[in-house]
Amino acid sequence: RDAVAQDAVFRPVYVMLCRVVGCEVSAYNNPEQLTAGDLVVKQVPEKPGMFHVDAVIRDDSEFQQPFPDLYIRFSSMRGDAVAALRFAPLEYLAGEMTGVRIIPLQTEVRISLSAVDPGDQALGWSLKLIQMEVPLG
Repeated sequence: RDAVAQDAVFRPVYVMLCRVVGCEVSAYNNPEQLTAGDLVVKQVPEKPGMFHVDAVIRDDSEFQQPFPDLYIRFSSMRGDAVAALRFAPLEYLAGEMTGVRIIPLQTEVRISLSAVDPGDQALGWSLKLIQMEVPLG
């Protein structure tokens, strides 16, 4: 069932059928169609030992998807991992997006969060979106 729910061709039929018979359809999960961009990591001068992250998430798929976890990897000058942090949507969604589970289709969502600075060795960073499997219901 879950494989059918993830197939873009069969999903609309499966969703309609489940509405009739009362079954639950798992959330659409296609992380390749989620994009993250405009990543900015900076120190917070008024809060020593903290850094601030800004980014944009966008869902370019045909179906709504839940907000992903954010995985931020910090690396040294040589590219070695120095630290990694994972943030759930509850940790990075704020303001009017607080409590929202689903990414609006074809809409850029700006996210912002603060965390402990991983240290002087962390000179590079990357952001990966990790989609969790949650029921859409």
